[in-house]
Amino acid sequence: MLGAIFGDIVGSVYEIKNTKREDFPLLSKRSHPTDDSMMTLAVARALMNTWGRSDDEIRDELVRSMQQMGRRYPNAGYGRAFAQWLNENNPRPYNSFGNGSAMRVSSVGWLYQTLEDTLHAAALTAEVSHNHPEGIKGAQVLAACVFLARAGAAKEEIYVYAMKTYGDRMLRTLDEIRPKYEFDVSCQGSVPEAIIAFYESESYEDAIRKAVSIGGDSDTIACMAGAIAEAFYGMPGKLKKKALQILDFYGIEIVQQFRQFCNEHDRTIHEGWREEVAPKDPYESLKNNWAIEALLDRIYEKREKGEKDINILPFFSILHYCISEGGEFVVPIEFKPGFPSRLSEIRPGDTYTSGEEPAFVLKHIVDNDDKEALPVFTSESELEKGGPTSRMTLPMEECMQLALDTDYLTGMVINPHGNCFIMDKETLKGFLDLIHSE
Repeated sequence: MLGAIFGDIVGSVYEIKNTKREDFPLLSKRSHPTDDSMMTLAVARALMNTWGRSDDEIRDELVRSMQQMGRRYPNAGYGRAFAQWLNENNPRPYNSFGNGSAMRVSSVGWLYQTLEDTLHAAALTAEVSHNHPEGIKGAQVLAACVFLARAGAAKEEIYVYAMKTYGDRMLRTLDEIRPKYEFDVSCQGSVPEAIIAFYESESYEDAIRKAVSIGGDSDTIACMAGAIAEAFYGMPGKLKKKALQILDFYGIEIVQQFRQFCNEHDRTIHEGWREEVAPKDPYESLKNNWAIEALLDRIYEKREKGEKDINILPFFSILHYCISEGGEFVVPIEFKPGFPSRLSEIRPGDTYTSGEEPAFVLKHIVDNDDKEALPVFTSESELEKGGPTSRMTLPMEECMQLALDTDYLTGMVINPHGNCFIMDKETLKGFLDLIHSE
């Protein structure tokens, strides 16, 4: 949670006067906690005070705690609608989709043992004020990312999880975002940016710097990115010390209470969270290939717009992740005479032989120059764009190695009937060498 607060403090100086650089002074005399920190502390305190109680009791305490904190720190920089909410006698949710719901939720990611409980609690913290679906969604995604980072998820798993919610908004790089990014306090206009800043980072401090360099609502974006980065990397002791030096005694007391609370309660993460993260798909082995398809769609969209220097590193990153998770491609096959060819009679992964000869062969694809390549598909539907054919699934890495080792093949083509991606032998070798060196 302190990682979110420090991100807010760093970003506070740049919220009005944005910087698009990463080499800015991390702290100055003007660095201070804003409404992001105050509400982060208020939510953490409310969840501690109502641990194990009913949803209604948690909601009531959330309202009480946030109002008490808001009145204690009335000049922290609250938005107009939320400032009014803080001072109402009977505050009601006002259908907001502002990023206030996401900036204050980091403690939720640290407290619970399952992703399901994390999402439930995140929704409670949001809906007392920000009850618009996007407001609730933003809080849930941010809390889930903190939970996943704390659970030991790979960056790609966190990225893919966020992509399930924010789709095309996640298919950008910071270099694409920075030039045109403007002040946006909506969840949908700032939560994806914060997650991308974390995804491209190499350390906790790097995540904060990247988040601030986006511009816009800098303190909140850095707060959200810092929340995930702390759970993933840990937070350097010197930065923890600086954060505590800037907070006042009241804030420090809540931070210490939260730390003690976490130490005293069983927060062991239950096994099975990866199954909760994985998209439900009848072809379980292909569960993450939709992310590859989404990235290919994005690359083609950019090509159609005439953009140059398209960054394809996210594509390779997700492909690498899919391989590490045992990912598979659908491959077209051709049966030899006399062998049953009905799809219902074969099972993915089975090997069929007839005597010493293989009972089927993998089909190849020929381009306009009569060069042959191995076609592979991310899903049944991608394969069927080229018409009905028999098929089976093979491990991604095995497909790549086969295409590399077969003399007459020029390489491998992913989804040749749609938005395809060509991997020639040089690319395949470089990619496989990278995988094998880890």
